[in-house]
Amino acid sequence: MELRVINNHVGSFNLLAPSQKTFKFSMALVDDKRNIIEADGVKAMISYSGDPEDEYMFEQPTENLHDVFVECFEYADRVWSTIDYKGQCLLFAKLYMENYDEMDNEAVAKHKEETQKKIAKLQKELEWNTVLPDLTESINSAIDAKIAKVKKSVAFKEKELSELKEDSESYTKAKKYLDDYNAEIEKYKQYYVVEAF
Repeated sequence: MELRVINNHVGSFNLLAPSQKTFKFSMALVDDKRNIIEADGVKAMISYSGDPEDEYMFEQPTENLHDVFVECFEYADRVWSTIDYKGQCLLFAKLYMENYDEMDNEAVAKHKEETQKKIAKLQKELEWNTVLPDLTESINSAIDAKIAKVKKSVAFKEKELSELKEDSESYTKAKKYLDDYNAEIEKYKQYYVVEAF
C-alpha cells in the first residue's frame, strides 16, 4: 500500500463553461498494482476542488499531508455530491493509520534511494574540472567560415586585376579592394584560439 497523487492541477473541468478554470486535487491509497483501494464501494481517497489560487496549498501534498487532509475533509463536509467524499476521507484516514508503519518504512527506503541518487549525481558534479563551455571549436569554425567567404572575394578581385591595365584607375581601385580583403583575413587570423582552456 502506498500514497499516490491522482490529480493536482488547474484545468477546465466544467463542460458547460470550458473557459472556467478550476483547481482539482485527489490523493489515494493504492495497492501493489496501483489500483485504488476500496471497501464496500467507497474509495480510500481524499479530494478537493476549488479556485486556481488554491493550488499553492497542495504543492507538496505528501510532506504537508496533515493540512491537505484537513482541507479535503472540510471540502467533503460542504460539497453536495452523489460521491461519498466524507466516507472516502474517513476510509483513507483509517487505512492510512492502520498501515502507517509499513507505509512509512517503504517511504523512508524510497526516499533514501532517491537521495543516494541525488548525492551520486552531485558527487559527479564536484569532480568537474570546468563548468563553462570550451568555445575553441566554435570560435575557430566561425573564423574559418568568415575567412573562406572573404577569400572568394579575393579570388574574384585577383581575376579582375589580371584583366586590367596596371596604370588604369579601375586597376588601382580593384587593387585597394584586394588589399583590404587580405588585411581583413589577417585580422580574423589574430582571433584564432590555439589552445583550449
